[in-house]
Amino acid sequence: MNTTESAKVLDGGVVLAAFSCNRGDPLYYPGLLNEVPFYFEPFTVYYSRITPNNSGSKREWKSFEHYKAFRGDSAPGRMTVYAQVWEYYPHIYQATVDHVHFGYDLWNTNGVRFRPYGDPGRPSQDKLGFCDERGDGGFVPAPSNLDELNQRALNSMMPQIKAELSLPNSILELKDFKSLPKQIKECFALTERLTQILRVSFKGNKKTLRELTRQGAAGYLQYMFNLAPLLKDIRGIQSALSQTEKRVNDLVSRVGKPQRKHFMFTWQELSDTDDSTGIAYSMPPGSLPGAGQLNGFSCRRQIKNQASVFHAEVEYNYNFSAYQAEHAQLLGMLDALGVNLNPAIIWNAIPWSFVIDWVVGVGRWLDQFKVQNLKPIINIRKYCWSIKRERDTYLDKIPAKVSLPEGPILNQLLSPVSLPVVHETAYRRGIGIPGSSSIQTSGLTLNEFSLGGALVVARRRHSSRR
Repeated sequence: MNTTESAKVLDGGVVLAAFSCNRGDPLYYPGLLNEVPFYFEPFTVYYSRITPNNSGSKREWKSFEHYKAFRGDSAPGRMTVYAQVWEYYPHIYQATVDHVHFGYDLWNTNGVRFRPYGDPGRPSQDKLGFCDERGDGGFVPAPSNLDELNQRALNSMMPQIKAELSLPNSILELKDFKSLPKQIKECFALTERLTQILRVSFKGNKKTLRELTRQGAAGYLQYMFNLAPLLKDIRGIQSALSQTEKRVNDLVSRVGKPQRKHFMFTWQELSDTDDSTGIAYSMPPGSLPGAGQLNGFSCRRQIKNQASVFHAEVEYNYNFSAYQAEHAQLLGMLDALGVNLNPAIIWNAIPWSFVIDWVVGVGRWLDQFKVQNLKPIINIRKYCWSIKRERDTYLDKIPAKVSLPEGPILNQLLSPVSLPVVHETAYRRGIGIPGSSSIQTSGLTLNEFSLGGALVVARRRHSSRR
């Protein structure tokens, strides 16, 4: 895998620290204490690594990886170092250095110079998950639960695809038509009854007000619970037929055209960390003239990870058989009216079966075995997944008090000083059609889909025979 790296690295150097006596006395060692060197290493302010993938069509889906780390604005790193030369106690000498890395580039007691967490421009290289070299040349690691995430994506997208390609049986069920003749008969009976009531009223029949009120109430109830529901059902049937026709036309018009579905999942993949180093020194041993001691520095590192974002995308198309395409409207109407082989219809006809469905869900289980008249074959053309991570690393330089046998050099703790925040991002995209077992687990059967990869192989074999 070809990769391209780019970085901006600033050179290291030396800063001379000038000490002064905190009591205002002349320096006992003016030549040496005026030129105590502080060494700092080169450091990175920007780093990027990327897989170019410039070849081929821009519409082609390609594997891709990109890692980037950059520092925030460089704030002054002013810190004060204190020294005690035992020969001249209680005189304390101090020097203030403005360099941002003073107190980070340190020395241990063995005279070895080191950085507590490496390059301050990339101080989290020991934390996995963002830029980890792989054997194939890649560097952004995949999620440890990639198979689980891919299955979750398919479990979400495949039922959506299946639902969009199925006519909504809930629009109209067969039982609505079974009750239609009865409802029409009741409508005529209701109309006749209302006519009689009106005829009696207008002929001046000496009905009591109570009887008329009762008859009017009965007519109102007949309208509310018989006629009005009937009219609503008739309007529903008309609307269902119209919507089904539009839906079938839409399905037919999109046959063979590439379509896409997306899935996104966010979760806290990586844990935040907070750790500190032991005390070391900002200058090498022997910097002081004679026996003495410097106050040391420690470093605290806090890594805060943002939630990782997993994204999956599938490109697919679907096709109908020649018979389905020719009789699409008829088959679509039959599906919409529930005229298909569906064992759930028999189950739903059993009295009180809906009560059992509340607990067990027998109807939903039986519904998966229905055979639709206008069922397309789904072809998975492409599938890709991606992972995006972000994190910030905070470094604090913490000066420490030094205690001598006669007492501490300082009577109060010194305030920490922060280095510029380091922001890192990592992105990786992987390409590959999922296996048939994953597709079946997501809700489709082998009869409902075909894999684009199989079609490609078949075409290659066919062309090679020529």
